[in-house]
Amino acid sequence: MNAQFLAGAASGSIMPERDMIDNSIHSCMTVRFDEPGSPLRAKALALSFGER
Repeated sequence: MNAQFLAGAASGSIMPERDMIDNSIHSCMTVRFDEPGSPLRAKALALSFGER
């Protein structure tokens, strides 16, 4: 049996820039840049085994 196994992982920042935010659309949910808090990150994991 000769099955190929592939795996990969990635992580990246998804913090928005000031010019990407329009707080007038949702006035009750605003993005504040004066208190940024923890950085937002997206993580992904991909696996492949044989033909699956």
